[in-house]
Amino acid sequence: MKIEDGLLRPSKKDRMILIASGFVFLFLIAAVDLMTGPEIAFSVFYLAPISLVVWSAGRGLGILASLTGAALWVLADVAAGQQYSHFLLPYWNGAVRLGFFLVVTFLMSSFKAALEREKWTVAREQRRMFVVLMEQLYTPIAGILGNASLLAREDLPPAAKLCVSEIRQFAEQIQSILLQLKELEPAPGPPVFASRIPMAGK
Repeated sequence: MKIEDGLLRPSKKDRMILIASGFVFLFLIAAVDLMTGPEIAFSVFYLAPISLVVWSAGRGLGILASLTGAALWVLADVAAGQQYSHFLLPYWNGAVRLGFFLVVTFLMSSFKAALEREKWTVAREQRRMFVVLMEQLYTPIAGILGNASLLAREDLPPAAKLCVSEIRQFAEQIQSILLQLKELEPAPGPPVFASRIPMAGK
């Protein structure tokens, strides 16, 4: 679960490292693109750092990374000496690649949002099952403790009092376990059952 949380929601420090790494990789890929020349298509390699930025920082910075990647591709293409029949063609190609980068950006951000919603749904269902289980456990324990407290005030034979005392002790042990389980109650949400189990002797 911790690994999954780290992938979906990295810490602030990790997010900054991933964002910086993504933009650094964009410039490195553009440098390699420039050195290899226009004959080798490099546009697909720009997707890796753009995807890294989208996943770690969201759609906003992903769009910025897409714009940066498209601009670097145009600069590398022009600087490498690619010849065009019209001066607007490199910008047209850059716009096409920008559209491709943006499609990937929006798809990836939507996919991550869907994963986060699914995780929230699972967590909510787990909490619901936890609440139901606790209800089924502490309701009879509350009844046992209440009845044992009433019986303890009656004038019973010694053997009966001993049985009542044993029952109360056993119920109190279960109560203690339930109160310890309270600390494991999934968040978010108010406490489910702590105040609804009567303490022994009350």
